[in-house]
Amino acid sequence: MDSSSKKFPPNPETPPLKPESPLPNPELPLTITNGANNNALVPHRMIPNASSPNVSNFLSIKLDRTNYPLWLAQIQPLLKSQNLMSYVDGTLGCPPCFKTDAEGKLTDEVYPTYQQWITNDHMVLGWINNSLTPPVLATVARSTNSFYTWSSLAKCFASQ
Repeated sequence: MDSSSKKFPPNPETPPLKPESPLPNPELPLTITNGANNNALVPHRMIPNASSPNVSNFLSIKLDRTNYPLWLAQIQPLLKSQNLMSYVDGTLGCPPCFKTDAEGKLTDEVYPTYQQWITNDHMVLGWINNSLTPPVLATVARSTNSFYTWSSLAKCFASQ
């Protein structure tokens, strides 16, 4: 029996593939738990690395201490077009890293959505950081996720 004839059971968390589609469709929602309320399910789109846009093509203005409205007018449409605003506005918290057993104790099993969330959040954080001038980047360089960086920038510059 060759490997092409092997059949695997369907994954209940993954929508079925269209016969003409060799890869999962990134437009289909992936359900993950919201870090703020582990019982609430939040639809989310997986962002495959191969289709991630090159930010420098979309962000011609780097944020400095005087141009926050212009910078925001560039970066918000980019994040919205990739369904990633929920990372920076706080509506999609990080899912728990580890699953719990029936008794509520943590296990060694990692939630599959956890790593995807971290990957997407770091991609967004990189996009934001790459769109900042060095003096502005110095003010948020220690932020470890996109939400805190976004919030810090808004707090510093939103009154412009």
